[in-house]
Amino acid sequence: MTSDVFKAIPEWKSFEDAATAVLQALEPGVLVTGDAHTVDPDNGTLRQRDVWIEMPIFGGQAVAKILVSCKRKKARLSAQDLDHFWGEKERARAHMGILYSHGGYTQPALKKAAAMGIACCTLFEDRPADLPGVLIFDAYSFRERCRIDAQGVNMAELGMLLDTELDEPDDKRTVLDRLVTDYQALRVATAADGLRPEWTATLNLQVSETATVTIKLTSSWSVYRAKPEAWLLNGSYSFSTEAFAGAFCTPYVDQGSTHPGPGWELIEADAIDESRTRVVIYSHGGDFASDLRASVAQAASRRSNRALSAALTGWGA
Repeated sequence: MTSDVFKAIPEWKSFEDAATAVLQALEPGVLVTGDAHTVDPDNGTLRQRDVWIEMPIFGGQAVAKILVSCKRKKARLSAQDLDHFWGEKERARAHMGILYSHGGYTQPALKKAAAMGIACCTLFEDRPADLPGVLIFDAYSFRERCRIDAQGVNMAELGMLLDTELDEPDDKRTVLDRLVTDYQALRVATAADGLRPEWTATLNLQVSETATVTIKLTSSWSVYRAKPEAWLLNGSYSFSTEAFAGAFCTPYVDQGSTHPGPGWELIEADAIDESRTRVVIYSHGGDFASDLRASVAQAASRRSNRALSAALTGWGA
């Protein structure tokens, strides 16, 4: 009786397979062969190559041959390693050489590679963006912060006032409906600004011949920036050109909390780098009217005899 024995794939083999897959994805129309065997021009025998690429050039009139070597080592590759690879490339009669190193490269190695025309790369496999220049843009999460302030009435009285109908000939909405409508209109009006500044919706109510109540809804933004180490990348990064090619995933954004999540850090708005391309994720609360009423009620239960402001829960920190 026999049984199948499953052996784990060696790390070096997984590294070669991953490099092959990335290169094939980056150049779909090019022949990319992993674990290739090409003829040694010097003695006619077959030689193993980690990855061999044949790329049509000049409209298909010629083929450029590229040798790719994958080094799954913890240590950085040295200038001596570059010399060895250069000799392998020359013996293979390849027109170009690409190195993939798991551990990176020493500075002398990168200088030698630049002089030799060798592309030094590394792989990202669900790996954090831990190299400078990998991320071509920044990601920000803008979390809306809103406060309601009342003058001439305390929070307990404001709670009752919110459900009062406006005494206007052409407007029979409640105070709450009017506030929300004005607030959301201002939010839309400020959307043209890339950073969306603070805005305030104000409603003045004549509650008696001598008494006026002023209610203000003021909004601003808490700005969070995605931490570089929280991005996950899948693709190829070239130290030679300082360019990344592949797919990336920004940190997860928690839409159900006042904080976007552990992959984000709170910053001041003036810390946004205007010189870089950026993507901004705007997060608003849920049912604005319900949240506003609940926040006023919560504030009233704590300080019913004081005319102070209340922060809307669930709408930023």
